[in-house]
Amino acid sequence: TLSSSSAASDVYKRQVAGNGTLNYRSTFVRSDITGNWSTFTGSVNVITDSGGGDFRITSNYSWPGLPAATVNLSANTWFYHAGILSGGAGTTIPIGALNGPAGSFLRGGVTGGRALTYSVGGKNTDATFAGSIGEQNTSTATNFEKTGTGIWTLSGTGLWNGGTSVKQGTPVSYTHLTLPTKRIV
Repeated sequence: TLSSSSAASDVYKRQVAGNGTLNYRSTFVRSDITGNWSTFTGSVNVITDSGGGDFRITSNYSWPGLPAATVNLSANTWFYHAGILSGGAGTTIPIGALNGPAGSFLRGGVTGGRALTYSVGGKNTDATFAGSIGEQNTSTATNFEKTGTGIWTLSGTGLWNGGTSVKQGTPVSYTHLTLPTKRIV
């Protein structure tokens, strides 16, 4: 179990590799992630207490992501990118599978005028995100790219400025997702 300190922000700069289950406990104060976690193939359970917690990526311009791992957010946890986004096509963060119940949050980047893409599904398993999807900065375009053979079901609420595309596998399944417009490219 990795635990963030309640006294100050922790920075996880080291590589995380292997498989199994990693319980990432974040309570109230942010924990900044900058290390390479791209070879981890297990599950990351993001857990917190009643005060809530963050899974905050702070690498500038790029982060290799968790392309072969499953990320399981718990209620009252926030997953977001807080580093500077790349110009042009922006920054892409691959995630093998992403699950979250109602009360979990997935947010885009903070750099206005730039794009952040979450590429979800490379683990080739089904996943469901029932939380809230939104922007941190309304002038940022957050995009979702569905990869892999599994079905990614979005059943919470969402409002993001970018698009949703299917690069591989089954299209994203929208189940009761509250969206002003559903853009699938």
